[in-house]
Amino acid sequence: MNIDHDLPSNVGVDPKSLLNIIKELDKCFCHSIMILRHDKIICEGWWKPYNQNYPHVLFSLSKTFLATAVCFAVQENLISFDDFVIKFFPEYFPSLPCENMQKVQIKHLLTMSYGRNVDLDPDFYYRKDWLEENLHPYLYNEPGTKFCYDNRCPYIISVILKKVTGMTALDYLDSRLFKHLGIEKPFWEEKNGYNIGRSGLNLKTEDVAKFGLFLLHKGNY
Repeated sequence: MNIDHDLPSNVGVDPKSLLNIIKELDKCFCHSIMILRHDKIICEGWWKPYNQNYPHVLFSLSKTFLATAVCFAVQENLISFDDFVIKFFPEYFPSLPCENMQKVQIKHLLTMSYGRNVDLDPDFYYRKDWLEENLHPYLYNEPGTKFCYDNRCPYIISVILKKVTGMTALDYLDSRLFKHLGIEKPFWEEKNGYNIGRSGLNLKTEDVAKFGLFLLHKGNY
C-alpha cells in the first residue's frame, strides 16, 4: 500500500516554499524529507547515502508506536489505563514497595509522571537487568503529579505488553498495524527479550508517513 503523489500547486502549496525548506534542511545533516498535503505526497527526497528503502532509527518517535500498541491492548480488554503496574510483576514484589510505587498506573507510565526523579538516579542503560533497575526505585513524587522525561517508562510498558499478549510490542503491532499499512520488515531493538520501547524502531520514511495518516484519521487509512 503506497501513498499517492500530487503536485504542490494542485493542493495550494507554493513549490518555492518547499524549496526553501529543503535548502534549510540541507544544512542540518538531514536523512530524508516527505511532506504530505490532503493525504498525498507533494515533496520527498533523501540525502546520500540514504534512499527510499533505507530503514531509519526513529529514536523517540518509537514511543508513539508503543503507545499505539497499548491502545490496541486496551481495545482488546487485555489491560486498562488504570491498571496498577505492580500487579504485572508479582515475582519482583514479594513484599509491597514504597507507597508511591503502589499507586503507579499504566497511564502514569504513558505520561511519564510515575514519580521518579531522574536527576537523582544513576543511568540505567548500562545495567544488566533493566526491569530490576526500573521497578525498585524510591519514588519521590506521587504518580500523576509531576512530569519527568524518563525512558524507563516505555521499557516497563513494553514488558507489560509482552506479559499480557505473549508477544513483543513489534510482533503485536505487526498483525494489527504494520501489515494493514503495508509496512514490511520493521525492526525494533531489544533488551532482555523485550523491545526497548523508548527508541530502536527502524522504519522507512514512507512508513512513518503512513503511520501519520493513520493517526490523523483516527485509525482509518
